[in-house]
Amino acid sequence: DIVEEKKPELLNEIEDAIKAKFDGRRARGMDFEWKPQTVSFLRVLRTHSHDINEDSEDDKKVKYLLSNYSTEDIKIADLLVNKQVRQFVIRLAQLKKITNKDINETIKTKEIEILRSLNLIKEEKLITCKQDQHTICIISNEDYIQKGQKNAPRCSLCNRYLFEENIVPVFSLTEKCKEMINNSKWMQIWITELLIKSGIKKERIKWGIEANGEELDIMVEDYNLRFFFELKDREFGLGDAYPFAYRIKRYAGKYGIVVTTDTVSNDAKKYFAEENEDSATKIKWLEGSNGIEEGIPKIVEEMSLSQINQTIQPFSDRIGFNLWPIIESKIKQNITN
Repeated sequence: DIVEEKKPELLNEIEDAIKAKFDGRRARGMDFEWKPQTVSFLRVLRTHSHDINEDSEDDKKVKYLLSNYSTEDIKIADLLVNKQVRQFVIRLAQLKKITNKDINETIKTKEIEILRSLNLIKEEKLITCKQDQHTICIISNEDYIQKGQKNAPRCSLCNRYLFEENIVPVFSLTEKCKEMINNSKWMQIWITELLIKSGIKKERIKWGIEANGEELDIMVEDYNLRFFFELKDREFGLGDAYPFAYRIKRYAGKYGIVVTTDTVSNDAKKYFAEENEDSATKIKWLEGSNGIEEGIPKIVEEMSLSQINQTIQPFSDRIGFNLWPIIESKIKQNITN
């Protein structure tokens, strides 16, 4: 309905633009009655589109996973976007365990409760000997020490009951949390959700692309384009840039997008700028969580506009007038409104 409503206005603008370009005598001879397109011309239109389903030999060797995650996983990913929470989780992964005192010095109580509610951290009890402070054991269930029972376990050194020893709460990561931070799976979920919200269909998004021993984080095939995402929860350096640019070209990507919660090094940016001048493949980069959240919708919009431009090019060639500036202006005007 919206398309039909806007169509007369757009057609009038195209007609006025064509008349303004050509002199009056030529414009008077033009037929501006808009007719349904013929099958033969649609066939010409299709020849201008690159079919991403025509796989090369390399494409046939590519293995990938469809994006698959739960509503709870989305909540976890959104939580880990918070730099302080993410750094705490990474530190805890390195330390294995942390005491209640240390945990309160590094992260807010509210965020700890969220981590616990999402089953990302678990609380256990560290039992140490009062005599020489050696670790006796770590338990997840206090029923094990059987307080008040004659057969309750004792320390082999001082012979005290375990419930009489030093008992300190300690925290560690759950297997679920380890899964989310390993290979930055939380980033895959976060970026996938941003792409979906920006208009990409979920089935067009592939994860963990592998071919010939090479890996790419995310591949998107939509708008008749193929583009790849490289995800980094650290600085993206020149050593990362070389293989990424090579893989994009090898697997026929139109765009490569570096997404980093940190920054892209100046050397990597310089290399990408040189590559963008000499290649049909273009590489972009998004830095920091805010830059990523703002940049993904803009990139998807650019992809869609590129496809529209590609689609109308045969019409422009046929009538001898570039329709794109008019249509682009109209689309952006409608987006703004």
